[in-house]
Amino acid sequence: MLGFGDPAAAPYISGIPVHELDSSWQLILPMGERLMEGRAAIAALEAVRATGWVGRLLRILRMGALVDLAYRAVAHSRGFFGRFVADRPGPRRLP
Repeated sequence: MLGFGDPAAAPYISGIPVHELDSSWQLILPMGERLMEGRAAIAALEAVRATGWVGRLLRILRMGALVDLAYRAVAHSRGFFGRFVADRPGPRRLP
């Protein structure tokens, strides 16, 4: 489902193959660069004030491959971890 029904996402994800949309979450930076899996997680950590130092450390130490492995382990266990997450829409914050 392209953009999960969000018309605002369509311009950003129209060129992404559907299998990539289904396989991982996407982080699209303001300049248009698309990140997936570990690189996206590191960038997201860096963007949050409380975890910025963790993201910077992971990036500096070039731990992207390790974060990719951790991401995939969690992603393959969505059923287990999903029990701990509320099933409701998340907050929407525009840049």
